[in-house]
Amino acid sequence: MALPAPELKFPDHWKTLPQAPQQPDAATNLAPADSPAPRTRILIADDDRISRELLAYRLDQAGYQVIVTRDGEGALEELRKPDAPPVAILDWLMPGADAPCQRMRSANKAVYLILLTSRDRKEDVVEGLDSGADDYLVKPFETGELLSRVKVGLRIISMQRELTAKLSNMEESKPKGLTLL
Repeated sequence: MALPAPELKFPDHWKTLPQAPQQPDAATNLAPADSPAPRTRILIADDDRISRELLAYRLDQAGYQVIVTRDGEGALEELRKPDAPPVAILDWLMPGADAPCQRMRSANKAVYLILLTSRDRKEDVVEGLDSGADDYLVKPFETGELLSRVKVGLRIISMQRELTAKLSNMEESKPKGLTLL
C-alpha cells in the first residue's frame, strides 16, 4: 500500500520574494502579476517532485504563471504551442531529456533556456552552455539569483521579438527589388 505524499510546508520568509517585473512590455505582452493582463508564463521541466514544487512556488510567489512538466516530452509539448512560455527552466538529468537544449530549441527557437542542475563542475557548465542553454544555474540555488536570471531571459526575448517585428516592418515597406541583409 502506497503512503500519500506529505504536503510540503515552506518557511514564511519565502512569502516575501522579489516580485516579477512591474512594467508591461508592449513588444512581448509581458505584464506584472497585479495587472488585468495575464502574468508572464515560465516553464519548469524537472522529474524531481520536491524540486518542481519548490521552484514553482518561488516563481509563483514572484508573480509568474508557472507551467510544470515532469519530463522532456512534456516540456517539448508546451514549447510547441503557439503561446509557449518565453523562458524554460530545465533539469538537465531527467527522463525524455536526452540533449534537452537542442530538442527544446528545435521545438521553439524563441525561448530562453536555463539549465538547472546539480552538475557543478566547470566542465559541466561549459558542456551545458555549448549544448544550447542560454544560462546555467546549479542546485541548490538562491532565489534572488534565479529571479534575476529569469528577468535577463525575459529582457533578451523582448529585444529579440522587438527586432523581429522591426525587421518584418522593414521588409514590408522596402521598395521592390531592394534586398535587406
